[in-house]
Amino acid sequence: MLAFLRKWSTLNCPNVPAMNVSEYANLLDCPQTSQSILLIDCRPEHERAISIMPVNEGDYMVGEQFSSLSLSTQDDMMQGRVLVAHCTIGMRSGRFLEQMILERIKNSNGGSVLPDFPRMKIFNLEGSMLAWADAGREFVTSTSDPTTTKRFHTYNIKFDRFRPESYDGIY
Repeated sequence: MLAFLRKWSTLNCPNVPAMNVSEYANLLDCPQTSQSILLIDCRPEHERAISIMPVNEGDYMVGEQFSSLSLSTQDDMMQGRVLVAHCTIGMRSGRFLEQMILERIKNSNGGSVLPDFPRMKIFNLEGSMLAWADAGREFVTSTSDPTTTKRFHTYNIKFDRFRPESYDGIY
């Protein structure tokens, strides 16, 4: 069933490129590429307070914070980086990225897409936190305190049933 949930966000956001947890883990675990990640957390504060996905300290941003920046500031932040958005299952982060794409189309001076948009590397983390837990990976308490934990916010009771038993789900 978790395999279906991983694909669910991809099916509901077909115009958003997806990255699976193995690909994200490979980027994160490699010293040469871990500095190129910009992780966007699309969950509200009460969910982030439980735990977050691991990433280097300067490479984490909350979705609302990123959205509040001008498009040119966002583009500058993404220059040479891989933007990976996530939530609990990948649905909210997929919608966040869809909106980001639409904003760029709308502001492209009548064009269908920005000239440099294909070069931007943006991905929705397929299955997001539930898939990360399913892969046996741990979360961290914050970027400034990278204490590992197997505790995370599962969004609701329906999604909580998909978390591995060895993880503590909060909803």
